[in-house]
Amino acid sequence: MQEEKSEEFMMKKDPKISWFAAILAVLSAMLCRQVDTGNLFLDKLSVIVRSFIYIGLFTGWGFYLKRRIIHKRALFYLELTAGCMVFWFLIRTLKYSVFYDIVLMRWCWYLYYVPFILIPGLSFSTARFFGKVGEEKIRTQDKFFWGTAIVLIGLVLTNDIHQLIFTFPAGKPFSDADNSYGILFPLIMFWIGGCMLLTIFILIRRCRIPERKMLYLPLVPVGCIFLWCILNMIRAPFLKVFAGDMTAFICLFTAITFECCVQCGLIQTNVRYPELFDRCTGISMELINKENKICYVSGDGFPDFPEEILPTTGQTVYLKNGNKLNSMPVNGGYVYWTEDSARLHQLKKELLEVQEELYERNKLLHAEYKKESERKRIEEKNRLYDLMQFQTADQMQKLSMYMKQIGNVKNAEEYESLMENIIVTGTYLKRRNNLVLTADENGKIPELEIYLALKEFCSSIPSNRLQGQFYIHTQTSWLPLWKAVKYLDVLEYMISCYERKLSWFFIRIVETEKQVRATISIRIPEKPEQLLKKYPDIYVEQEEEGEWFLRLQ
Repeated sequence: MQEEKSEEFMMKKDPKISWFAAILAVLSAMLCRQVDTGNLFLDKLSVIVRSFIYIGLFTGWGFYLKRRIIHKRALFYLELTAGCMVFWFLIRTLKYSVFYDIVLMRWCWYLYYVPFILIPGLSFSTARFFGKVGEEKIRTQDKFFWGTAIVLIGLVLTNDIHQLIFTFPAGKPFSDADNSYGILFPLIMFWIGGCMLLTIFILIRRCRIPERKMLYLPLVPVGCIFLWCILNMIRAPFLKVFAGDMTAFICLFTAITFECCVQCGLIQTNVRYPELFDRCTGISMELINKENKICYVSGDGFPDFPEEILPTTGQTVYLKNGNKLNSMPVNGGYVYWTEDSARLHQLKKELLEVQEELYERNKLLHAEYKKESERKRIEEKNRLYDLMQFQTADQMQKLSMYMKQIGNVKNAEEYESLMENIIVTGTYLKRRNNLVLTADENGKIPELEIYLALKEFCSSIPSNRLQGQFYIHTQTSWLPLWKAVKYLDVLEYMISCYERKLSWFFIRIVETEKQVRATISIRIPEKPEQLLKKYPDIYVEQEEEGEWFLRLQ
């Protein structure tokens, strides 16, 4: 137990140890910079040692970030920042400790500005992801942003051609020991200053820390970098004494800025497990390493289980008391937690009972619905029968009268006339009722049904007494029921009224102006006054002597 507490104590102290080691390394590097023995070998050695201290420091910082940062895109930009710092110090070491040729030294000086331009841009790009959880796609403004950085780097690397960034005296070799700033050099400083200002703005805007005072912690190193850039541009004389190493100053304070963001919580990190487990209540959980040593335990504790029943590949073990022991492999060990499944079993039992009850209720409701549907169907059928009986009461009475008269006929001619009337009236009743029964819920019937109704009705009329013809052509296959019934009613009434006077009729049903219209041409000696009295909305026009044109609405 004492060993576990000691291990936990060391893990809690790990960040402080890291900070102490980093400060010690920086102090050692600063001490090496003050070495001036007059011995060329010792002086060069101190420069190389100082460079490798910084290279090791920023390399270790890059690996340390990988262990802590959660956000993948932010981690990517931070690792690029650490890589730029290491590259910067390598170029600086080559310039001052390896190369002595003036051309190679000048090119190392130009290469200084590659990380000098990229690091502020990477700082801004990293700040964009503060407070965000998901990833973002590369957008158009990102391409423009990094395109600008590449153009600035290209201007620096091609300075020998145009001298727009740095200018040199005529007749002297190009060197950073004797140069002036060109007309485009302020663009580089504006880029660096703009990225810093945007970084500060995003730090303030994206801050979600309850203690707002902590917000100013990352702003201090950012402000120092901004101030250093201004003093360097105006060539302040005291800057060489206190912060003359541009590479070390920019890299150190950039790293300090991001570490302050980590400490403030602006950058999500994968640390502070002891506090997380201590405050985790309501669940029994523990984290162990590969050697089965307990690293962290939740605030509610974790029961002791025999080592042989602890699962190690993510299985679930059901215990005798109804609880479940769950496991999940993590990097470097396993995490275990228990769940009280007794309540879940009780809920499952209750849900099964409710499911069975709902199933029985659903069966009952289905039976009631089926019975109600059958009742509604019968009611609708009776309603249609009553409606048909009411609308065709006169024809039914007429048919009944014909049937009574046929038993009292004395000659064949009268018998034949009654039979013809029975056939015409019966065909009308059959087809009219069929139209009503075949109509859908919207009160429409297929055009084919009207065609068949008119065909059978016209065929039932004795050809020796009356010639009946029809024509149907519409753009739609469905017609309103009330129109079809009306057309049939008009024909039946017309034939019954003018039984001997009517010699020929022709009904035409077509679609004009997106409306179905019907016209009837008849041959009758006088104007059909009785028909107009029954249907006053019919338009009548005489075409020739004894021929009339009827237009139905």
